[in-house]
Amino acid sequence: MKKKILLICAMAVGASAVAQTSIGAKVGLNYTIISTSIDPEPDEKPENASGIGFHLGGYAEIGLSDNIAIRPELLFSARGVQEDVTETSSSTFGGTTTTIENKSENSQTLSYLEIPLLLAFKANEHFGLHIGPGFGLLMGGKVKSKGSSTTTVTDGGSTNTTSSEFDVTFSGDDVTEDLNKMEIAIVVGAAYETDGGLNFGLRFWRGLNTVNKETDFGGTTVKSNTNMLQFSVGYSFIKD
Repeated sequence: MKKKILLICAMAVGASAVAQTSIGAKVGLNYTIISTSIDPEPDEKPENASGIGFHLGGYAEIGLSDNIAIRPELLFSARGVQEDVTETSSSTFGGTTTTIENKSENSQTLSYLEIPLLLAFKANEHFGLHIGPGFGLLMGGKVKSKGSSTTTVTDGGSTNTTSSEFDVTFSGDDVTEDLNKMEIAIVVGAAYETDGGLNFGLRFWRGLNTVNKETDFGGTTVKSNTNMLQFSVGYSFIKD
């Protein structure tokens, strides 16, 4: 009987040693690229919008064995992108040609609640690889657009040019109405943690569904997807 009790105690101690749990917080930078594909391809391909944002939140890592753990996270993420747009249109009527050129600098920030559900594969006690699905819940957005509009009217030998500037901001439903409220992604990354609990992470987030709800525009298919690099610094304040 005593041997059985000792065996059970030994197994419990061994299980607790293997199933280590750590809880911590992290903060870092996002570099986001919104890749856009158009079918059929236009003569001039659009440039991908890109920019820098930030994220912050917490994580838990629950050991299943010496080398494998599950790692759920909860992050607030601000994804910022910028793009410069120039649009030119021209029409001729009755010998008069009107050309309109719009130039704008646009910056967009979308706020997400990100929930990565990852498997952590530990090469040793310091270095690990992470892979798994991620879910992004769209919380809000803001777009700032500033630039100028120039109209040139040519009639015979005379030319008249007028221009105006604009600086507008949109937020709330004006930004998010046509966007998918949930993003499903695949997440791949790596992390290094010191003995003291300070850790550094680098990962790639790829949105599997499109950012935009509508993809069919009168026979033209437009798909925009999120590609995001995240660099983070964290600290495990509980390690059991």
